[in-house]
Amino acid sequence: MDKDFRKIEKALFATTNPHGYLGLVAKKYVYQLSPNAQENFLIVHGKKERMEQIDPRGIFVYESEEELSPKDYQVIHSNGLVGYDPYSCSPSLSMVDVFLFDRGENDELYKMLGAHSVVHDGIEGIRFAVFAGDAKCVHLRCDLGNWREAVYPMRKVSELGVFELFIPGAPSNMMYKFSITARDGSIHLKADPFAACYELRPKSASITYKEQPFKWEDKEWLEARKTGFYGAPLNVYELHLGAWAKEESFVSFRKIAPEVVAYVKEMGYTHVELLPITEYPLDESWGYQVVGFFAPTARYGSREDFKFFVNYLHANGIGLVFDFVPAHFPKDPCFLANFNGSALFEKDHPVMGTHPEWTTNMFDYASPQVVNFLLAAALFWVEEMHVDMIRVDAVQAILYLDHQRGEEFEPNHMGGVEHFEGIAFLQKLTTLLQEKHPDVQVIAEDPSLFDGVTRSVDHGGLGFSMKWNIGWKHDLFHFLRMSEAEKKENYQVLLNSYKEVFRERYMLSISHDDVSGGAPSLLYAFSKSEEEGFALLRLLYGVAMMHPGKKLFFMGHEVGEELPFTEKDSWRKKGALTHRQIKHKSFVKACNHLYLSRGALHEMDFDEKGFAWID
Repeated sequence: MDKDFRKIEKALFATTNPHGYLGLVAKKYVYQLSPNAQENFLIVHGKKERMEQIDPRGIFVYESEEELSPKDYQVIHSNGLVGYDPYSCSPSLSMVDVFLFDRGENDELYKMLGAHSVVHDGIEGIRFAVFAGDAKCVHLRCDLGNWREAVYPMRKVSELGVFELFIPGAPSNMMYKFSITARDGSIHLKADPFAACYELRPKSASITYKEQPFKWEDKEWLEARKTGFYGAPLNVYELHLGAWAKEESFVSFRKIAPEVVAYVKEMGYTHVELLPITEYPLDESWGYQVVGFFAPTARYGSREDFKFFVNYLHANGIGLVFDFVPAHFPKDPCFLANFNGSALFEKDHPVMGTHPEWTTNMFDYASPQVVNFLLAAALFWVEEMHVDMIRVDAVQAILYLDHQRGEEFEPNHMGGVEHFEGIAFLQKLTTLLQEKHPDVQVIAEDPSLFDGVTRSVDHGGLGFSMKWNIGWKHDLFHFLRMSEAEKKENYQVLLNSYKEVFRERYMLSISHDDVSGGAPSLLYAFSKSEEEGFALLRLLYGVAMMHPGKKLFFMGHEVGEELPFTEKDSWRKKGALTHRQIKHKSFVKACNHLYLSRGALHEMDFDEKGFAWID
């Protein structure tokens, strides 16, 4: 007993193998850790038995007169739930999966890490797993233990720092976090990066979630998707879901799906792009500061609710573009930042670890595990959620070390500004998606002059399907802001994009970026006169429809929204449209349907033979 006690005592401190000390020992002794508890009980063969306290810090033991098996007794958790002993269970992770993650090659990482309802050792329960790097130890804190500290130490199963714990009988909809003890002894309470759902902000706990079987009905759509998109019309309606359907509380994916579909079909759009719907803490970020890369935000519903939304779009012939943010993440202390007490997901550098404009952390693309995390996130939304296209945000920030830094940056080993690890990550992303899902398109939001964004990786490019044509938009906006006299003298500004139009495969975007940062609505972006503003909007749409390239327009542009965009309000809830707005909406609708019906406007977008000057 003394020898065993000295071993069990370690469980109070920096253990990485609690299963070696706790649970059933020698088929007669059951050890349990319950810090600061005065008494503890087991259920043995259906009978409640008192455990002996052998250390006032919370170490208890039960000695059986006969041999026991793990299924002969049950523990009583702090919240009263009775279940089999977590510390008498074998490791619940596949070591093949762990090995692949160690190499940065586990494409289905989201099935390994996080909280998953599984049957293990013949028992139903929840398996918790987390990547914590060089953490000293990790404990699970949760409803099951009434959020008491040090009740559930986790087992380390990888030298790179993967920790796991299987809890038999643990319920779904249980809140939890990981309590991570850093090498310096500091403790960091963190939400699960792989959680299926989270509490609604400003709360931050992860929530266990039992996936329900979902009946997809989009097989015909997915088959049709394989025929390709290059010669097909592509006109994307970009929207902020919370603002587009503003109510007293956030609207659900299920409730809004029929309304979105009816509107985009009426207006003649082919796809919907939602501003990021992955979990994020700050409403004002519009979703571009992500903390939960595998969970739809609790603002709009569950994974099943999002699947319903996608399924409904597909059933009505509408595709979905997923907005993916792999460039950076916020510094909120309860999420990814300093995850194990030091830089784990972010680049560990006093200057290059933070983006100066956004004051967010930059991902560490030199880490195989971080790259694996991001690649798995992209695959998750394609394979599990059936999204059709992935729009990659802030590509320029990934490509260049000096992005928004002026002279304050550290050059690469050749003295240049190219971020070689970031470039390699983007190439891995597009290559992986091309290999596994060649019918899924990947779009770069990149205003830089990087050569070969849409060229294949085999030929030195980044391998994207398309790139936002931001230069075209800047020239067009510059022209529209000129006086009539200036326009006559500077018409060549409109011709600039035609010189470069086939250098990449372009998508013409008039997006949320054009009404962000305090910018006026598009109606008043070029004139203070409402009448002239609508005339210039019609010109803008006409040029966009006749210009080679696929199309994307942000919500509100199609009605000539009068006020600057804000996530707190929506033009659709401000009352009836004005007469001019109704006329403009009809004009845009006619343009969209003309674009759909005329092959000349979309069949050869990326081929020089598809465009010629008449005059």
